[in-house]
Amino acid sequence: MSYESYEQIAAEPESVQQALLGSPDPVERVWAVWALGSRLGEGAAPLLNPMSEPHPGVRQHMVRILASLGRRRHVEVLAAMDPDAEVRTDACDYLLRTASEGQIEATLSFVSQRLFDGRDHELTVQLLPRLPPELPLIRASALNRGLRSGPKRVRAAIIFYLTSRRAQVDRARALLHRHLERETEPELITAMVEHFGADVDPALILSAVRRAPAAFDLLWSLHRTHGKLPWAVVGPLAEAPLDEPRVKLGCLHLVEDWRAPGARSWLRSVASETPEPDLPSSNEPGLSRRESERRASEADLQMWAYHTLEEMLLPTIIRRKVSAVARWIRPE
Repeated sequence: MSYESYEQIAAEPESVQQALLGSPDPVERVWAVWALGSRLGEGAAPLLNPMSEPHPGVRQHMVRILASLGRRRHVEVLAAMDPDAEVRTDACDYLLRTASEGQIEATLSFVSQRLFDGRDHELTVQLLPRLPPELPLIRASALNRGLRSGPKRVRAAIIFYLTSRRAQVDRARALLHRHLERETEPELITAMVEHFGADVDPALILSAVRRAPAAFDLLWSLHRTHGKLPWAVVGPLAEAPLDEPRVKLGCLHLVEDWRAPGARSWLRSVASETPEPDLPSSNEPGLSRRESERRASEADLQMWAYHTLEEMLLPTIIRRKVSAVARWIRPE
């Protein structure tokens, strides 16, 4: 007999429900699991054997029932050993959801070990976004381990986790602040800087752009949040040997005083740089978008460098002309 709904199986005797745990249809097995859990409560736990269940979807439902019944040891085994990442994720998730106040610290320790042992990246990526924001923060040492040695998608999951914390915000921000000093992926750097807003040291942002020049858009954000900056802060990035004209252009707009030692000489060097004469224009057909944007940025950089030099030299030129006219009108 085939069943069309959970209600049909729930109406069957217990013996039929137990027999349906061996049904070839995984949907019927799921319905039987829930029917037995509803009927027997704690008494259903000995009947559920996730380790012998071949379908991961059925094991996920067993996890939820076993966790709700307090069979935490069974769920911990699945969290550590199940071959399916979604089952492991559900097991960790429900261990945390069903933990009592006295169990939460030990459970967080157990889950942290699973998350950041370096062998289960899929669990880390799937579980961290699902953790309730009111939970205490996972141990800083475990998070730091993931941020230091995890692949990009693991670091992205940790950064999302930390930026969404409502509990222990200061600790989360401190971890992000330290990681900003070493992250190299432009989009992850951008996510952290946007989270901090104006509450971040400009030198830290400039250092991050030096490591990841593709994050040059952060320089415009920095200009909006902090305005102009001293050459002593901007100079190390401006003078770095980076093949990204948009970084230099961003630096040019950040400098507050071109009279600082080294600032004007850098500006003159930028203004004097000219493209090779045989290079095609930025809108040449067949040119890649990246190369086209780079050449357009080089042209913008030179234009702004010349414009800035003109603004600086204009008062001097006017004074000289006025002096020359005065001498002509009233010779000595």
